[in-house]
Amino acid sequence: MRAEAYDRPMKRRFLLGVVFTAVTVGPAIAEPTWKLAASDSSYSYVCGGDDWVAINGKGNSITIRGECAIIEINGSGNKVSVESVGSIRISGNNNDLRYDRAPSGKTRPEIKNKGAANTIRRNQ
Repeated sequence: MRAEAYDRPMKRRFLLGVVFTAVTVGPAIAEPTWKLAASDSSYSYVCGGDDWVAINGKGNSITIRGECAIIEINGSGNKVSVESVGSIRISGNNNDLRYDRAPSGKTRPEIKNKGAANTIRRNQ
């Protein structure tokens, strides 16, 4: 009986250590790979597969080659052409985003359109 009473506190200490380690490690907060904050300009960028592109501004013309994980637009009147994208997030208005394809394994990108009068379409 004494051995059982001795083993239980040890197990509890071990589990608390595991929980504490899991909480302190936690996930890292990701940042966009390329941030654009401009207006009325033309830009081009090449995505490398896991890139997150964040576009802030108005009236820009942007051409993106390669495969992007995320395209995020917070602005208005931007024209974006992208070769391949996994996720599209738009919170601005009157933007035009056209993509050629989704990454392999997907039929289309995940789309979250919280703005108004945005056009998101696949090039034919």
